[in-house]
Parts: sequence; structure tokens; C-alpha cells
Amino acid sequence: MKNLEEFKTKLEAIKNDIFSIKSENPNIEPISDGIINIKEYLNSKYKILWILKESNDLDENGEGGGWCLNEELNKISSWTEKKGAGTRTIQRMVYSSYGILNNLVKWKDMPSIYEPTVLKALKQIAYINLKKLPGGNRSNDNEIRNAYIENKNIILNQIQTYNPDIIITGNTLQYIFEDLNINPENQKMVDDKTNNTSYYFDKKRLYIDTYHPAYFKIKEEIYCNEILSAVDIWEKSKN
Repeated sequence: MKNLEEFKTKLEAIKNDIFSIKSENPNIEPISDGIINIKEYLNSKYKILWILKESNDLDENGEGGGWCLNEELNKISSWTEKKGAGTRTIQRMVYSSYGILNNLVKWKDMPSIYEPTVLKALKQIAYINLKKLPGGNRSNDNEIRNAYIENKNIILNQIQTYNPDIIITGNTLQYIFEDLNINPENQKMVDDKTNNTSYYFDKKRLYIDTYHPAYFKIKEEIYCNEILSAVDIWEKSKN
């Protein structure tokens, strides 16, 4: 990529903008997010951006934040290191992204996430939350919507700067439809029977809207394969 240093400067500016967000609670600080590993992201087959809601980082005292989500994920060198909150979320993101970046291999044919070749997919993506301040185990619709409104300039700057080919949203596309100029009439379902995953695409990119990766009622295999099906349809539309 040309002007890599300029790109890194833009990423650092976004990080600073996130950490400038203030909370009414002095014990709660923002959590920065973004590209996991710059080199891997820029050199991947597709640049993939996941957009979720928030990080569940508040402790029993209602305190949390003050760290960088993407930088912490970049430190993971083995899946044995990933424990605790967010494990299911990250695992499904990894498997889905691995499939996209590796010839749309189906979930049942994928190697284990404990294999370095699979975990590499984590380093090839970007991951942001609409709500930059940490929350608890649950967040309500108004809270996320208001957070997006407050953080809109930062989030749209992230999308523009990262310039992803594929955006995967965990039930968050509803908040940013208009600002991404997506026509809801163009919505298509991957499977009308499950009604889990919808997609939209234009000349620039593919948008996939599905449940949050942590949603336990959908089996991991179905979750991943429906995302892969949307990518398959998009790829064939370009031929």
C-alpha cells in the first residue's frame, strides 16, 4: 500500500478520537478498536470489517475500559491464550473470516482454530463496536442507537479509512443503514427458511447482516456457512 505511514497516522488519530470520548462515570474509559494487524489486513484477499455493539468489560464495581481491543487481539499467538468473555464471539468471527479468505471452505471442512493457519484470520480483519464505552452483559436498543449517534463521525471515519471490501454486522446494520447509503429494498436473505442472514451489495462492497456471533441459538456451523453463502453469491455476481 502506498503511503503506509500516512495510513498509520490516520489510524492513530482515530485511536486518539476514541480515547477522547468522555463518560459520565469517571471510572469508565473508552475501549479503542479497529484493524487487528495492519500488514495482514492490507494484504488479505478481502479486507473484512466486523461491526458489533460494545465490549462487555465492566467489573462488579462498574469500572472498565481504558485499553485497545484490536491491539489485545493482535497479541494472541495461540487460541489456548483466549479465555473468558468474548470467546464464542471471536471464535465465530475467526471461522467465518477464515472461510471467506480461503476459497469459501465450509465450516465442517475447516481445520481447528487451534491451528495457526486458522487463527491467522483473526489478524486479517478489522473489528469495531458502535459503542466505544464498555457495557455489561446486555445492552438495549436505545443505548446502542444513541451511542452510534454520538460516535457517528468516528465510526464513519473508521469505515472510510479502513475501506473494507466486506462489512459483517452483528445486528448493527440497522443503526447505520442511511449513513452508508444502503437501500433496504435491496435486502436479500441467504436462506428464507432460517431467516438468519441478509445481505446487500453494490459496486464497492458486500454488506452482511446477521446475528451477533455470541448468539447461542444458532449453531456455529449454520452461522458461518450462511455468511460464506452470502460471499459466494456476491462473488458470482461479479462474473
